[in-house]
Amino acid sequence: MNIQHIETADCNILDTKIFSHEIKIYFASVYQLETKQRITNVCLSIFNWSFFEADVFIVNHLNNRFEQKTLFKHELEFFEYIQKISLEENNFILQGYSKKSGNWLEYRFIDSDFCLTMF
Repeated sequence: MNIQHIETADCNILDTKIFSHEIKIYFASVYQLETKQRITNVCLSIFNWSFFEADVFIVNHLNNRFEQKTLFKHELEFFEYIQKISLEENNFILQGYSKKSGNWLEYRFIDSDFCLTMF
């Protein structure tokens, strides 16, 4: 499976596992754009990154602005849904809603490897 030919928006995430230099995100299903079909039980693995950063964007209801907060390892939030996957130069970016807070969440991996597999 090619990461650029799948869509994960609104696809249920079953589990997220974090290891020292690997993150695995388990989807109940993803949508394959080429065949226009759902593929069940798919794992997105991201590994061998040189830099990882997680940011959450918190809404300030007083002025409807967002406060960007970088999350440290002990406060890391996981995705409820990944709405967008981007590849920009050497950046691999996941964006979506946090399972914990419901706020917009962004994971940014620099110089990483990744793959999609079925489980």
